[in-house]
Amino acid sequence: MKDICAAILAVAAVGSAFTCASSDPYVPPPAEEEECREEGEACSSTEECCIAYPYDYCKKTACQDGICGFVITSKLKHQRRGDCSKHVCLTDGSYATRPDPADLPENGNPCILDECTDGVPSFPAAPKGPSPDGIGFCDGLFHKIECITTADCEDTALTCSPGGKCVAPSCVNGAVDTDRGETDIDCGGACDPCPAGSRCSSGADCAEGVCGPGNTCSEARCDDGVKNGEETDIDCGAVACKSLCDEGDGCQSVADCWSTVCLAGVCQVPRCGDGIWNGPEKGWDCGGPGCHPCE
Repeated sequence: MKDICAAILAVAAVGSAFTCASSDPYVPPPAEEEECREEGEACSSTEECCIAYPYDYCKKTACQDGICGFVITSKLKHQRRGDCSKHVCLTDGSYATRPDPADLPENGNPCILDECTDGVPSFPAAPKGPSPDGIGFCDGLFHKIECITTADCEDTALTCSPGGKCVAPSCVNGAVDTDRGETDIDCGGACDPCPAGSRCSSGADCAEGVCGPGNTCSEARCDDGVKNGEETDIDCGAVACKSLCDEGDGCQSVADCWSTVCLAGVCQVPRCGDGIWNGPEKGWDCGGPGCHPCE
């Protein structure tokens, strides 16, 4: 064995890594383990630093001035639209939320204004008068109506009812004209819908859309299967029912939707790029089916 080793050394170049042991043939030297430096340790390149920020959207690992650390890099490309705020990266690598008065909400109702008040979405009623979309009028109480005065009715044979509807004069005569479809005094049928407690023959006769037991108009409830009261869709809405709406349902703000995305008055399906950690995502618009991996 020693003779074999001597023969190898004889033909090897000077400085060869070959070695001879008393009884073993050639054994390569152990491979050097790659060093991994933590934050604050000395480095010569970023590759030597093993720190990472998998769910941080403002930091990027870097070897800065010979020390492992990070540089500020904004990956906050997607913002939640319509929440009157935006995310920003700070100089220490953290992120914060700042008011953004230009990030207006969209509720889809022209008689409800979309505003930002102290960095929070707000929805005041449009003033009583012509609707901002140029169609009909607003009653000053969040509702669109046909008329404010009788002069607003195109048909001169009709009159403007207290509810803002162009109706026949019989709807404002203080009587129950059952022959004209009224179910209670000046309401029901072709007249204004009746308030809760009035007589009715169907939900269409009632302001809240529900003709309850005893043919009486009911108050709005969160289990009546009708969009009424302050609900943004059928039996859902954060304010009216403390219940979140599904995608495709109506909304006034992100608080009404389980996906926390409300655009143009409609709850949206969670998706990568909507600026929200929602759906099956494992991070902020990353991970899960269809999204890019989280860093």
